[in-house]
Amino acid sequence: MKLLSKLFLGFMLISVSISIPYGVNAEETIVKADDTSEKVEFNSLSDEERAYLSSQGFSEEQEYQQTTIIEMPLKAGVRALNVINYTAGTKKVNATTGYTIYVITASKAGFLELNTQLTYGTSKKRSTVVPYGAPKSYGGGIYFSYTGKKKYFACSTITQLWTRMGTGTASAKAGGVTLGK
Repeated sequence: MKLLSKLFLGFMLISVSISIPYGVNAEETIVKADDTSEKVEFNSLSDEERAYLSSQGFSEEQEYQQTTIIEMPLKAGVRALNVINYTAGTKKVNATTGYTIYVITASKAGFLELNTQLTYGTSKKRSTVVPYGAPKSYGGGIYFSYTGKKKYFACSTITQLWTRMGTGTASAKAGGVTLGK
């Protein structure tokens, strides 16, 4: 059902882009296909996403959330869509350390820069990367720690991204972990 709604939205966006006149001066528009992240099963992720998550020690045991956004530039003469999938999950490393991982993939334009913020409970950590060669797929993660009394931390990530088609923001819940002594 999710696939059908994304296909329908994609066809609607193509229809809209065909009806836009060539002289439009707007630089870029981002349309979110999923306004919020959805829980996804490990087996439903792409081979590339599963391979990266597995290489980092993640498996079916963790909870994953995924958001899809669509970049649609409105430059004169350009009729292209860049579908971006953003998947995130969190696992416990030890009693006081957690690790939130994210995988971001693009269908058309690779990533020039990614600024990610992890929110765990009321705390935040940030990471900035400039991937070499503007890849269409990038996996990263952020470690975080807590040494107080045992406490559950709900985690979420938000990434500001730059591609050759413009800028955008992708976010996803990333599960949670209990940390502390």
